[in-house]
This record gives sequence, structure tokens and C-alpha cells, in this order.
Amino acid sequence: MKLKEILKEAQSDPKREFHDMDVNEEWKKFRKAVNLKTGSPVSTVRSLGLKIAIAASILLLAGIAVYFIRSNGQIKTIEIANQQNNLEERRDLPDGTSVILSPNSILSHNITFNNRARHIDLVKGAIDINVAHMDHRPFTVQADGLEITDIGTKFKVTLSDSGVIIHTSEGLVSAKDLQTGITTTITQSETKFFNKSIRKFIDQTKMLNTLHLISPPSPKKNRDSLSKEQVDPNIRVYYAGYLIKFLQKQYSRKLKVIRRAKYDKQAKVSVNLTSDLPTIISAITSQTNIKSRPGKCPECIELYTDKK
Repeated sequence: MKLKEILKEAQSDPKREFHDMDVNEEWKKFRKAVNLKTGSPVSTVRSLGLKIAIAASILLLAGIAVYFIRSNGQIKTIEIANQQNNLEERRDLPDGTSVILSPNSILSHNITFNNRARHIDLVKGAIDINVAHMDHRPFTVQADGLEITDIGTKFKVTLSDSGVIIHTSEGLVSAKDLQTGITTTITQSETKFFNKSIRKFIDQTKMLNTLHLISPPSPKKNRDSLSKEQVDPNIRVYYAGYLIKFLQKQYSRKLKVIRRAKYDKQAKVSVNLTSDLPTIISAITSQTNIKSRPGKCPECIELYTDKK
């Protein structure tokens, strides 16, 4: 049976209801309802198909990018380390920020550092940071449960066994304990120590100023014996008595001084107090008659002197 005969028979059947329809007119109504651009049904469908194909391609490329960026479900990170024992090392980050790594220091950042919020992790040691200023793009450093945020300034972060030391050379930074939510600000020339055992920020600025005796060695005065790279700008000279009291307060749970220990409290000790405790103790024992030994608890240190 031909198509015309089938349609004629169907239209004459009283049990079925049919009516004539203008396809183009109905398509115009549909197009208007869904806010489609002008065009015939076929051309519009082709246009939509092209748009869908483009969108699918973009999603595919994004998926490929994510596949290469991620490894085992985690974003890949780039690690920067200074393996030298005595020299500092300067590195420039993708955003123009410069970082000076102290000896045996490690930092890391993810591979998307330059495209998202600027964030680095201090894994070990200490870093001096000169942040490149960028509006609406804060620079953050995470160290041992602390998040230190800055917009454009110079500051130093030191990771030690007992906590984190933050010193601001220029500008202003804020620090937040991610565990308790406690925050603090460190203004220019201020130094604050975060004691992780008691989850508390301690202002060291006044205490360090009273301990400070002389200026750090000048590279010009020492050019015959030391190069500029070897001079530690954070070295200061302190009286041994005040220095020991300061360390006892800062590292109360990790440092113990034997009561019978007798030493010259007026002895001068040259040391970088932004270093970790073992490094500081090593400087003290090498310049005084004070000796050190492991304490009763893990990572604890006892200071003593030989009996005379």
C-alpha cells in the first residue's frame, strides 16, 4: 500500500483524530519559547550540534589537563630544597616572589601555583621571603599547622621542633593556627613565636631587643675571611645568662638546665635565634663551658657543666 493511500485511509477513519499542521510555523513557536536564534530547524540543530561538540572538546581537554596534573588523586607538587650545610640559596617563584632558603631547608608548592592563590609549604628549616605584590592575590605560607598570609612584604618563617618563628622585616603579615582558629598579626620589625605544645603565640620582640648586644658582622669588615653569601644577617651576640633564661621560657618542655650547672653568665654567645633548638644549643656549647645531653623525654635536651 502506498503512503498516500495510507494517509487517506487514516484521515477517513472516524476513530482517529488528525489535523493539519504547518511545521515551519510550529518550529518558530518552539524557537521563540526556548530563545533560539533564527534559522530553519535543520540549520539550528546543526548549530546546536556544533556548540555541543565544542563544549565536549573543552571538557575533554580539561580532563586531560587534570589527568596530567594529578597523580594518584593528588595535585603534583614541586619541591625546592637547599642541601648545602653552610650557604643560603636564593630561588625565584613563578609569580616573581624571591625566597632565600637557609641551609638544609625545604619548601614545596603545587604545579598550579601561578594560576591560583599563591601558596607554599615550609617543610623544613627557614625561608626569607620578598613577596611580589599582586592585588587580590594573597601569598600564604603553611608551616606546622600555621597559615601565614601576606599581600606584599618581606618576612621570615622558621620551622623548629617546638613551633614556628615569624619575623616581619617590612609590611604586615597575619598568622592563623588552623587547629584552634587563633589569629595574630606581625607588624614591621616584630618577631612572634608560635609554641605548638600550648598552641599559643608569644611576642619575642621586646625580649630579643633586651638580649641584643651588638650588630651582626658586616660583610665589608669580613671580606677577607667570609664572602657575602656566608654571612648570616640574623646572627646576634647575647649574654649567656639572659640567653639561657630566654630559651628556658621558649622551650620550657624541651630544655632543662641542671641546677648545679655553673657557667659564666656574662659570657658572650654569637647565635642565630631563628634557628632550631639543636642548632642554638650547638652554638652555646661551642662558645661556653656549658655541655648538652639528651633529656628524659624524646627530643628533650639537658644543659649541664662538669663538676669542679
